[in-house]
Amino acid sequence: MSTQNSWADPTPAALYAQAVGVFGLGALMAGLVPAVESVLMIPWFCGISFVLIFCAIVQYRNNDLFGGTINLLIGAIFFGSANWMSLLTKFVGLPLGAPVLGILAQGQIPVLVEGYFSIPLIIFIAILGYLGGRLSWMIAAMIWFITLAVVALTVWNFLGQPGIQPGIDGYIINFWANASGWMLLVTGVANLYVGTSVFLLHLTGKMPLPLGKPIFK
Repeated sequence: MSTQNSWADPTPAALYAQAVGVFGLGALMAGLVPAVESVLMIPWFCGISFVLIFCAIVQYRNNDLFGGTINLLIGAIFFGSANWMSLLTKFVGLPLGAPVLGILAQGQIPVLVEGYFSIPLIIFIAILGYLGGRLSWMIAAMIWFITLAVVALTVWNFLGQPGIQPGIDGYIINFWANASGWMLLVTGVANLYVGTSVFLLHLTGKMPLPLGKPIFK
């Protein structure tokens, strides 16, 4: 495809949007912010989901199958409407806006279903990590960290999502949930690094922040 018919590469915007999302969700799951504040993340997730889906459309138009698939998957599923409902049922309860927290909210929708939904997501993101490793080890690490985060979240779901402390000042206190949160925070740092590296490459023609060599052929 000629450059005249292609759009600008939206990869930096997508990576920055992912960084915003995983920093917010990571802080919640790591137990750094009260669980009740999770409802405030929904409008943020809405914007992030829109950005990632739009970036995916542009990347598909530019024949970037790898980038488009990652951003569509993460934008539509990980930060999409399913995650908004998940946050509401975990920490706010149903009907929407009801002042219900903790275990009472969990009892309204079986949490095991989230674990089963996550299994194909884990497999596919892991495959994308392998493909990213054919580009650079940094890209592979960035994708695999979010894979590990989803694995930890899935274990937490199958355990029944224990450790959600009810009340205004309640935090999530559980090893698997907290481990997932810290992995998400590491993913956010990687998103910022890779996004900045690609952004500077497009602006200056140079890559002052190296991404490392491929680890797979």
